[in-house]
Amino acid sequence: MLLEAVQYVIIKVSSNFILDWRLVMAKSMTGFGIGEFKDQYYNLSVECKTINHKYLDINPRIPRKLSFLEDKLRFLIKDHLGRGRVDIFVKFETITSVGSQLVYDAELAKQYYHILKNIKSDFGLEEPISPVDIAKFPDVVKITEAEDDEEILWNMLSDAANKALENLCNMRIMRGRS
Repeated sequence: MLLEAVQYVIIKVSSNFILDWRLVMAKSMTGFGIGEFKDQYYNLSVECKTINHKYLDINPRIPRKLSFLEDKLRFLIKDHLGRGRVDIFVKFETITSVGSQLVYDAELAKQYYHILKNIKSDFGLEEPISPVDIAKFPDVVKITEAEDDEEILWNMLSDAANKALENLCNMRIMRGRS
């Protein structure tokens, strides 16, 4: 009687699924998955690979622009995986520069012009100083980027990461069957 009761115990797996324990199959600890998000402004891809490890060891490689989302990404991974070494690589590319502007620093350009003029006179050079010569110096012309909405960035990252983790889990199941 007790054995029959134990056979029908339902185990809660993750926060999304409830499975009969007899349906839980062996999974490989190694796997790989890719997920992508693309729209008219951004390309974002997430690659996950796992290998066997006693504990859950998450090693994210995230671009600096998305680094503030690392903790959220770690929690997302913990929802999908229980253990193993997880290497996750995030690639982020802006397709169009929405809200970007070029800024010209006139005061800095004047300083560079005077320095070039002094160098020219010190060495007896006859070449004229062109605007291109001055614009080549650092910070004379800068690009300022508009701040991206954190919620939009998280939605893109979580969408791509969920796809990658789903593909990774499917691969682990397939490898576990063999």
